[in-house]
Amino acid sequence: MRVTHVATATGAPAPVSASRYRVEFFAYVRRSGAHARDESDWMWWPIDVVYVEDAEVDEVLTWARAQEAEDVRFVLYLEQRAPDDGPTVVTRLAGRDPR
Repeated sequence: MRVTHVATATGAPAPVSASRYRVEFFAYVRRSGAHARDESDWMWWPIDVVYVEDAEVDEVLTWARAQEAEDVRFVLYLEQRAPDDGPTVVTRLAGRDPR
């Protein structure tokens, strides 16, 4: 299993191999300037994106679950590029995207 953090200075999407898993992590945080007792000022905030190649889905799920905490959740996607450099198809496999 190969795990990488692919960051780009421009925020452009990273190149996609024939297929890979993308794991997005979110933390439950309080909005800046929120009052201590106001529950509506809490939100899920994206904190990390990792790409996993050369692995089976159960390996990726086990790894992602090990990274979870009470205030951190993940969403697992499969990215597949269509033949002949066609469009990339993204399928959510696990988790609920809070955005």
